[in-house]
Amino acid sequence: GVSATIERDSIPLSQAVQAAIAEDACSWDYVLGGGDDYELAFTISPDKLPELSALSTSLGLALTPIGLIHASEYGVVSVLVDGKPVTVGQPGYKHR
Repeated sequence: GVSATIERDSIPLSQAVQAAIAEDACSWDYVLGGGDDYELAFTISPDKLPELSALSTSLGLALTPIGLIHASEYGVVSVLVDGKPVTVGQPGYKHR
């Protein structure tokens, strides 16, 4: 009963990936659909963002909000750039 929106430009990237994107913007397809660079993703209530920031500081660990979960019957993930949906050229692995 939910869908997700991800702000593409909020995704933390290594310097190597930033350089690849600067050289070829098509590299975003690999960032968004490649699946070989593992990070943990989790959800929290927006009112808990100040606590997340404090936890990030106390742990010395980057914890970065990248999107929102919202009620939806479709169960999709949308990627946004400047608030507008973009097409992901490589949709990633489908778990069955």
